[in-house]
Amino acid sequence: MDFMVFTGFEPGDGSFTDATTICRFRNRLVTAKLDQVLLRRVNVHLEGQGLKVAGSRGAIIDATIIESAARPNQHVEVDDEGQADVVDSADEEARWVKKGNEAFFGYRGYSAVDTEDGYVEHVEMHPANQSEVNKLPGIVDALIEQGIQPEGVLADKGSASAANREYLQAKGIGDLIQFKGSRGRAVHLLLTQMNRAIATLRYKVEQGFGTMKRRFHLNRARYFGAAKTQAQMAWAALGVNLLKAMRKLHKAGDYSRVQGVVRPEGPKAPGKGSKGLKTARKPALDCAS
Repeated sequence: MDFMVFTGFEPGDGSFTDATTICRFRNRLVTAKLDQVLLRRVNVHLEGQGLKVAGSRGAIIDATIIESAARPNQHVEVDDEGQADVVDSADEEARWVKKGNEAFFGYRGYSAVDTEDGYVEHVEMHPANQSEVNKLPGIVDALIEQGIQPEGVLADKGSASAANREYLQAKGIGDLIQFKGSRGRAVHLLLTQMNRAIATLRYKVEQGFGTMKRRFHLNRARYFGAAKTQAQMAWAALGVNLLKAMRKLHKAGDYSRVQGVVRPEGPKAPGKGSKGLKTARKPALDCAS
């Protein structure tokens, strides 16, 4: 209900569209590849309102595992008569990956956030079995195409490679990728200390992933395919950025720019203890296009 009011809809007046209409509209946005465009336009609006820092700054890049909405490929289904059949997964683009002692079937979602406040600038989705190390140049190029020229790039050891370091040097971008050792050769003590310093700055991207999964249910895909799952991540990123902006307004006590928010009464500090906006219930997996 809070989210409906925040977006300008009045509950019960019949102005809110049904789930099928929203689903078809979402499919058209995905087909037109507008998920990233909308994320960028919201960010530009936040910059114009002074809620987000514009201009050159650092970028923090990381990836997280997102499980597929479908059952794994090559699973066995048993019918009512007890007959077993091997069935391929409905999600043809999802792949297996092992992380630690666990195996996951799905995707690897990438996010680039700014170093100032952790606003999400760009997201990408790839099958989970594709290596992280090859994705950094494409993400940085996407930021530059949006008019974002990062002064430096922070990333974990998954992006550590000579090719990535050479790419950043050629672009004139500061290299803050963590260092990793090789077989029989440990990381030098000075580089280990640098890794720790970088890790203290990278929490903002992890914080974003946590909010996307906890508040916007990104721990598991709602749809089949990389394109629709990427759009789901873009909507979650958009929600994260709006929550950040709203919390800034709460902290500043500026309620004139927040639609549908009731100004607190009494001496209680504005926004203290606020848990942000409630999210809508999880929708069905898919609908007719």
